[in-house]
Amino acid sequence: MTVALSKRPLGLLLVLGGCCLLAACGSAPRQPTKPPTVTSVPSPEPPANTEPASEPPVVETEEPISRVDPPLPRTDTAPPKPVEPPLPETEPAAPGDVLIRIGLATDLGRFSVPCCDGFLTVEVDGAPRELNAPLVVEPAAGASGRAEFRVQVAAVRDESQAQNLAATLAQRTGWPAEAQFDAGTGLYRVRVGRFPDRPASEAARRRLIGLGLDATWIVQEGSEVKDPALRVLHGGESFLVRGRWLAVRPREGAESQVATVDGQTGRWRGSLLLYLNDRGALNLINELPVESYLRGVVPRELGPAQYPRLEALKAQAVAARTYALRHLGEFAVEGYDLCASPRCQVYGGRSAEHPLSDRAVLETAGQVLLDGERLADALYSATCGGHTENAEVMFPFMKAPYLRGVPCVEAGTTRIAGTLPSGLPFPDALLNPSAGIAPGAGLAAPVASLADLDSDRGQFLSFDSGRLTYDGGRDPAARTTALPRSLATFNRRGGHLVSGELRLAPGDPILVYRRDGDVVALVQEVDAGSQPTDPAAKLKSWVRWKSDHELHHRVAERYPGFSLKNFEVVNRGVSGRVGKLLLLGTDGRRESIEGLAVRWTLDLPDTWFEARRVTRGRKGGGWEFRGGGWGHGVGMCQVGAYQMAGRGLGYRDILHHYYSGLQLGRAVLK
Repeated sequence: MTVALSKRPLGLLLVLGGCCLLAACGSAPRQPTKPPTVTSVPSPEPPANTEPASEPPVVETEEPISRVDPPLPRTDTAPPKPVEPPLPETEPAAPGDVLIRIGLATDLGRFSVPCCDGFLTVEVDGAPRELNAPLVVEPAAGASGRAEFRVQVAAVRDESQAQNLAATLAQRTGWPAEAQFDAGTGLYRVRVGRFPDRPASEAARRRLIGLGLDATWIVQEGSEVKDPALRVLHGGESFLVRGRWLAVRPREGAESQVATVDGQTGRWRGSLLLYLNDRGALNLINELPVESYLRGVVPRELGPAQYPRLEALKAQAVAARTYALRHLGEFAVEGYDLCASPRCQVYGGRSAEHPLSDRAVLETAGQVLLDGERLADALYSATCGGHTENAEVMFPFMKAPYLRGVPCVEAGTTRIAGTLPSGLPFPDALLNPSAGIAPGAGLAAPVASLADLDSDRGQFLSFDSGRLTYDGGRDPAARTTALPRSLATFNRRGGHLVSGELRLAPGDPILVYRRDGDVVALVQEVDAGSQPTDPAAKLKSWVRWKSDHELHHRVAERYPGFSLKNFEVVNRGVSGRVGKLLLLGTDGRRESIEGLAVRWTLDLPDTWFEARRVTRGRKGGGWEFRGGGWGHGVGMCQVGAYQMAGRGLGYRDILHHYYSGLQLGRAVLK
């Protein structure tokens, strides 16, 4: 299976030299690449039988995952690379030619470009200029209409809550209200009104305080952009660049350039673009090839120093690549494709790159997850606490049957004891009844070879009340089978399969042997002595206390005028996560919140929790929340992927466990 991607030009090159500036004139931004189409070719992976996803959700990654540039890990910490079948030979992967635009910051009043190693030659209105000092770029005087004052009432993570709050305030006040996404913080800013001066906006702010919105402040915005232009300041001089775009390229031979974003200086591959947005401010954008982008994503999403296992990083690379290509153009109105925050995928540029994650990107180059003939929505979260969740529980409008809740290796191992003496070789002990199988059970009569038995390969999910559940291998549907009292069990020790107790973790590959429909033997294909390890184990469970005052404030911020009295859990998902919460007001008012909005409203690490009333002395009454997981719990568990890699599983097995029924294909140029 291949994903067909199209090339796109960047724009009109106006500036030449060791470091280049580029400007494309016009009032409308160049639209980022649309999500690619998919063409089918033969693939050895199982075919998908699910509906395509809709309503793209948020990708969540939180603090358990390393966000810093780590040192090179010791090479002896990673397990040997599993032997896996190669991908089908289709077309050569070449996603590096596909450019992606990443929003680094929005609504900047000015931006400084440090320079220079040598002189720059800039062509403005057909005349060359030599630049030998730092540049400052800002919206040109007169590029925007008259400035306006607005009241910002909230900055929230959940897009639906932000949009609903804006609509509610517009209805109750009669003022315009919008939810604007901030690429730098990953938050949706809700702003109300358009006032000619500060006194008028202060009067509006007092009215909003009367609606229960006390954490508000005044902001200034430009009005409708007219005759867009950017002013470049250099060495005491200034000149105009007509249009909305300005780009800074690294000098010839340089791999990256320096820029300061949100107070932190980093290095960025590709081009830095400045875009004059409709609010009369600057959006800072990094444009670069997709594979170069992934080099700055994978180490920020799964830190190689804390999680130094190549197969887990390869699974992360495939998931991140799939997500990026599927969501191309998501923020086209702002001039970029994806943001650099957890709202999309955390991106740190060249400063974040690491040799081990670079290797993971290189060794999976072009590989993506496919749902039939389209890119899958490859969500992932930091840690799931032992079980992932169905997508529609956290994202109510999403349809993605391949994102189903499954047990995770974080839950620990399950022991299944066989009836053979320990240490007997496989398959001799299975085929020869005299080797110790209890009379009347298992193979009561010998068979010549394993070919005389029915076999089934899958990945272990759970064992309860004598019944084994596994995913059925190439068949994504889970299978449950009863195990007999007398059973031959084999595991791997020192490279050999011998009889012994199984210690199975979710996702472990197993072989199930049957005779006449009855299970006679189980074979665990990984070393049973490899126990899951978790550098973030303390984050699997957590306790949070929220005072009545704090909860009242958070709810009122999202639902103006609502006075919280109590709340009730309406339903839970397969993992135990809260799917819907009912807020009860002191005046009888009720508000229902669903999915990820529950987490943001209560300000909790995850929605897998139980709550009880607790009074804490002078702090007064409140609620104690005890829960597990960190993130939204949908799709791949990043810590779980690391643990599976530690048990000797390859990235294909990891992806198959968390994304049931998807195909592994390639992204290629069309």
